Amino acid sequence: GIQKYQQALRYLNWCEATGTATAAINNIVAQCYNNMAACELKLDKNRNAVEACDKLLEIDPKNVKGLYRRACAYKAMNEPERCMQDLKKALQINPHDSSLKKLEKEVRQEQRQKGHSEDS
Repeated sequence: GIQKYQQALRYLNWCEATGTATAAINNIVAQCYNNMAACELKLDKNRNAVEACDKLLEIDPKNVKGLYRRACAYKAMNEPERCMQDLKKALQINPHDSSLKKLEKEVRQEQRQKGHSEDS
């Protein structure tokens, strides 16, 4: 899975380096990074997922899936503030997305529980 995306990206980056990159190629590059992030998340390689999402979001800053996947990785890495930043951005773009709302609710509940456990 991931190796095929890496191979595709090498070719696509070559197109970019030679000045033959087009909007369509940039779109494919973004899709490769998005799919790589999904694979990395499934393998619990959260740091790699964040890196793939970073590259995706450089190309397409308003990519909701990329923001969601990076938020999932941040949640798994116990970085709730960064997770919430990405969720906030994604919800501004797509306020009715149920996956975003569900993740936001989970993170808020975890933060509340941590707050209570630290108080005791």
